[in-house]
Amino acid sequence: MIERYTANGLLISRTLVDDTARTVTTYDAAGLQTSTRPYTSAENAAADARADEATRSVNEATIQSRAKAALTANGAFLALTSPTNAQVLAQTKILTRECSALIRLALRLLDTTTGT
Repeated sequence: MIERYTANGLLISRTLVDDTARTVTTYDAAGLQTSTRPYTSAENAAADARADEATRSVNEATIQSRAKAALTANGAFLALTSPTNAQVLAQTKILTRECSALIRLALRLLDTTTGT
């Protein structure tokens, strides 16, 4: 919400920017809608960038959370005195996913968590 005021502090208007609907709606001081317009190309690009950043942020947190859990799981595997072939195979698959997750973090390729 963007608010505009006079020099003496009186509200002139409020503008609501809606990234979901991709519209900009303006209201007067009384709260009545005065206009609605679609986003411009620049506003669409900025909204896309905000959405992409939000996705990357969530994916980063997901990968980091999985990494913390992996420390415990890896410790449990290392504590096995004689892991079976099936356990070794399962651990190899897990480690491959974990390695992919670390590569995504290191390279900041956080558009997805696929393969992690």
